[in-house]
Amino acid sequence: MSKIKVKVFPKWLVNKLRLKNVPQRAVDFLCNLFKMDRRQIEERYSKYFYEYYRELIEGEESDKNRYALTCHLIAQEYTAKNATLLDLGCGFGLQSILFSLYGNNVIALDISRKKIRTLRKILRYENSNFRVFPIIGSALKLPLRSHSVDFVYSNEVISHLPNLMKCFKEIRRILKGIIIISDTNKLCLKTRYTLAFFQERRKKSRLVYKEMRRKILINYCNAEKKRFPREVIEKIVDATDGFTKKEILQILSAYIEGHTNIMQLAKNFGKRFPYREPTSGIYEERLFTPRLISTALKSMGFVTQTRLPIVAYKPLYDVVQLPVIKEILSVVLYPKYLVVSYRQT
Repeated sequence: MSKIKVKVFPKWLVNKLRLKNVPQRAVDFLCNLFKMDRRQIEERYSKYFYEYYRELIEGEESDKNRYALTCHLIAQEYTAKNATLLDLGCGFGLQSILFSLYGNNVIALDISRKKIRTLRKILRYENSNFRVFPIIGSALKLPLRSHSVDFVYSNEVISHLPNLMKCFKEIRRILKGIIIISDTNKLCLKTRYTLAFFQERRKKSRLVYKEMRRKILINYCNAEKKRFPREVIEKIVDATDGFTKKEILQILSAYIEGHTNIMQLAKNFGKRFPYREPTSGIYEERLFTPRLISTALKSMGFVTQTRLPIVAYKPLYDVVQLPVIKEILSVVLYPKYLVVSYRQT
């Protein structure tokens, strides 16, 4: 495969001009979608849909313009007309629809049935010939043929996956061209500042996950007609923070076989990220750095072209010429990154 030339986004002044040149049909789509009042949106789609896009719904046209900007830049720089694009973890699929406006055939894939159901409602109510094909599926086992997709776009998805390398392996199987990953930058100062305000919410999530682990053990004991002291159940619950259902039951099985040191059994599995839903294994914002993602992709046979901050105006980043300083600026100052790689044959 010949090396694909990837252009760096234009200078900040050009970006400023291009922000105004986001196709009006993209902005019109968002404005038309959100022109109803709150009650109508919730009745037609869902309450969660409204809460998820509250800022965009209640914002000005310029906010919708900025929302469409990322798709505009990516579509112009990397995609080709009539190409097949997989929007991996599409959510409610608004970006899938925006990509389709550039002539792409978009496969909108998400594991959530509710979100895919809402996307189908949007496609039906908007009564437009969007080339968007919603499907329910997992990023760890993509329901697509090998080498059937030209581009893969993943926005705010990898930080939730239970097995990142398995996802990349599946992407490599179905991909013919470029993979574009956009996510929150772990090292960004703004990200660290924002996460500090989410600690209270994370504490609540941790308590919810703890109760789920307790129910997993109790349900297993009831199904197998086994009895264990309450303190044993609680010890396993406390020791398995961040574990999946399968791993929790493996520890219980080891205890039944005579391995009574529960803490040691848990340590044998290695350190875990605590904010994890035990039944699905989905993480709650397990953030990465652009360099880590690039390294992981390279190990799977991808060639990483560039890492760019996703912002409309980045004068400081564009003025600096030294690559090392650019790298530091992109890591420290910008909360979103873009990793662009292509599949090596």
